[in-house]
Amino acid sequence: MNRRQNCEGMNRAGISKPQLLCLLLLGGILLFSAEGTSKHHVPRLKLSYKDLLLSNSCVPFLGSAEGLDFRTLLLDEERGHLLLGAKDHIFLLSLVDLNKNGKKIFWPAAKEKVDLCKLAGKDAHTECANFIRVLQPYNKTHVYACGTGAFHPVCGYIDLGTHKEDVLFRFNTHNLESGRLKCPFDPQQPFASVMADGYLYSGTASDFLGKDTALTRSLGVSQDQHCIRTDVSEHYWLNGAKFIGIFPIPDTYNPDDDKIYFFFREVSQETSTSDRAILSYVGRVCQNDIGGQRSLINKWTTFLKARLVCSIPGPEGADTHFDELQDIFLLSTRDERNPMVYGVFTTTSSVFKGSAVCVYSMADIRAVFSGYYAHKESVDHRWVQYDGRIPYPRPGTCPSRTYDPTVKTTRDFPDDVISFIKRHPLMHRAAQPVGRAPVFTQVNVDHRLTQVVVDRVMAEDGQYDVLFLGTGLSLETSDEKLIFGIEFNSTFLECVPKSQQASIRWFIQRSGEEHREELKPDERVFKTEYGLLIRSLQKKDTGTYYCKAQEHTFVHTIVKLNLNVIENGQMENSHRVEEDPSRTRDLQAESRLRYKDYLQLLSSPSFSLDEYCEQMWHREKKRQRNKGGPKWKHAQEIKKKRNRRHHQPSST
Repeated sequence: MNRRQNCEGMNRAGISKPQLLCLLLLGGILLFSAEGTSKHHVPRLKLSYKDLLLSNSCVPFLGSAEGLDFRTLLLDEERGHLLLGAKDHIFLLSLVDLNKNGKKIFWPAAKEKVDLCKLAGKDAHTECANFIRVLQPYNKTHVYACGTGAFHPVCGYIDLGTHKEDVLFRFNTHNLESGRLKCPFDPQQPFASVMADGYLYSGTASDFLGKDTALTRSLGVSQDQHCIRTDVSEHYWLNGAKFIGIFPIPDTYNPDDDKIYFFFREVSQETSTSDRAILSYVGRVCQNDIGGQRSLINKWTTFLKARLVCSIPGPEGADTHFDELQDIFLLSTRDERNPMVYGVFTTTSSVFKGSAVCVYSMADIRAVFSGYYAHKESVDHRWVQYDGRIPYPRPGTCPSRTYDPTVKTTRDFPDDVISFIKRHPLMHRAAQPVGRAPVFTQVNVDHRLTQVVVDRVMAEDGQYDVLFLGTGLSLETSDEKLIFGIEFNSTFLECVPKSQQASIRWFIQRSGEEHREELKPDERVFKTEYGLLIRSLQKKDTGTYYCKAQEHTFVHTIVKLNLNVIENGQMENSHRVEEDPSRTRDLQAESRLRYKDYLQLLSSPSFSLDEYCEQMWHREKKRQRNKGGPKWKHAQEIKKKRNRRHHQPSST
């Protein structure tokens, strides 16, 4: 396969989600009536993720022992496979059974790139690796894949072969190309891409720091390749945009009118010069845009955007806004030009936390792009409605011979059209949801909605839209505890798995270190079925301890313990004034008893922690009973001292 020309060259020339993975990364189901959804804010049926598993309507992928970070999915229905992008790996799973006969490609970042990433101050585990963020079908036999490459994006081709039954699944690491302007540098950065007619459309950051964000087009056929991006000189276009979704949607039956719609959120200064808010937008460009002739060379000449509003109407116009777009999903209808657009939004306020799902029709969105443009005199002015003359052809219109034979490509646009689109990319009116209200809201909870997938089903009483909503809550939950231990003493870290067939492995991330290492038993460290016993604690034992249960290929963190070891000298200094020799002897004896008990725990599997605790309780109760009343003992001591003062020692 021939290497494709890289779009980043034009920039140099100065022209320019143990992880339990459900098939669709879902957290629950909500059912709404498809007709009149604006009137039904309460779901007809609500199922949790646990309910889904019990109903056998969710296909789980149990992950792998490496504890990988799954982020990208590509469904190959023709072959019956699912491609899954993860950290340093790409999986090929069968839709019949996700956990059998799977294949995987190991694609780590280059060692020198990892070293440079660490030198830049990035995290060795969560950033300095190759996180797969792009999996797009290139043709019938190949998939185009891109990874972050330890903050050095890189792309390549996966060969699936020609046989549908026996998939080749081969990756050529010798035919790689730069992933800049195709894939993000930062694995945590929101990102979107889509392949349409052999071109890759991506919304991502173009630099290491993530400040310059762009909508780009790359790849394409060699003889007719047009690498396009947004204009960096005009801050009106994009300002720190976080891209959520990109979709090819035809506008009419004429293929010349086909457009790419993209959804994103960005920092906006629309309201006033000092108010910097995060707002959500929908934008579009023409697929046949090849840039301008004298201005906007290799830049979009049909770029437009409009505000995307999701709010609950309030009294006297005081609406409750959900401004941050988190996810977008297009529900196909019988008319491919008019899918229903479902979006998940969250609030920007740290005081009022909530999420909402809003639905938009493409007809309403197109009406916004056919309306008034917004105008801004300068950076210090507000956006207002533009009432001046609009040049011909209307800015944002795709060139078409049926529309105007004299305008065959975007390079034929008059100069006034190019100048207008540079300064007026924003539409004045915002896109409102169907019914001007969300179909679902969730407030005053400890989590936010993050993802949505929708399916339309038929029932006896009508048509329903099934919403699969994911939350920010991790499916891997573990208790986190803070433990204090005294130097040279012993401590016990408890960890009991629920499954009797799971094997336990302990890992430690020592204080001041980035990597984790597995704990091996030695003369000081003992593993039991109830936890970890550490004798003669040392300062180097300070750190975070992870108790992981592994059963087959599924790995789950049961408990996370932060152990702080206090120096013995600090304890001695704090108690030196009140030190009681008799109490010291009691503590030493009690310590010997405790150590014997620990040995009993190690040697007797039937001796449980509950029995141990009960034995300790009885022992303490007996000690208090034998100790007697402290007031009576104090009186006896005073009496003895008085007798010693009045009786002189006898002379010999």
